[in-house]
Amino acid sequence: MKIRAMGTGAMGWALVISTIMVAGACDDTKATCEKMCNKMGECMPAQVEAATKSLPGDLGDEAKKKMEEGFKQAVDECKATCDQEKEVTEAEKTKIAKAKECLDKDCAEFISCIEKI
Repeated sequence: MKIRAMGTGAMGWALVISTIMVAGACDDTKATCEKMCNKMGECMPAQVEAATKSLPGDLGDEAKKKMEEGFKQAVDECKATCDQEKEVTEAEKTKIAKAKECLDKDCAEFISCIEKI
């Protein structure tokens, strides 16, 4: 499943993470999941700024506040996903390995990398 995180906001992020992270089966998977959630949290403020900078005054402030709340919720949901116990399939292991490669990239490259998984 391919999801455009930039265009879908917090829900897109949550779906991106949930499609690639099925955590709890082993410590490495859980650690990777948590790193993904943290990276997501690091990258979101820039997305909020980019998405709201062209909106006028109060409208921009309100949109920014709603997006920030949605992103915070997505990060919290992402971290909750990391604690779920589930068997990890070979296909999911492959996605997790690819996701790990995205972690070292800057935010713009990270988003692009995740979207390709």
